[in-house]
Order: sequence, then C-alpha cells, then structure tokens
Amino acid sequence: FPVNINTADADDLMTLPGIGEVYASRIIAWRETNGPFRAVEDLLSVAGIGEKTLENLRPYVTVTTIEEEGGTWDGTDPGG
Repeated sequence: FPVNINTADADDLMTLPGIGEVYASRIIAWRETNGPFRAVEDLLSVAGIGEKTLENLRPYVTVTTIEEEGGTWDGTDPGG
C-alpha cells in the first residue's frame, strides 16, 4: 500500500478492500478507455463504485501517473 490505480494490475487491485475481480476489471477498463485517473475521486466514474466504497479505498490508493514516475504511457523506459 498504497496501490497506484493508474498502474496496478488486477491482482494488485484485488488486494484493496471491497475490490474483487469484477471491480478490478472495471477499473482497468475505465483507465484504458479514459486514460489515467487524475484523482482518487475519479473512481466514482467506475460503474458500481460509490461514495462509501471510495471512502473505504481512499487510505489505500494513490493516482501517481507514469509520467510523474519518470516514464511514459507508451511503455518506453525513461532510462533508455
């Protein structure tokens, strides 16, 4: 913890409280369709995630982007 919802795979997402296979796949699908989450609150846009679930997840998630970590979304290695 925290789990980066912009880079986590399904297994990592399923370590979060209340997130099973269905919600993990929805989070990944949302990310693939819409790009990186900009804020934890963006999880409210994922089908089935409401305010209560968001509040339960908040202590365990982060939304750092790959660019902030020094890489790019196309998978290239910043180190060359």
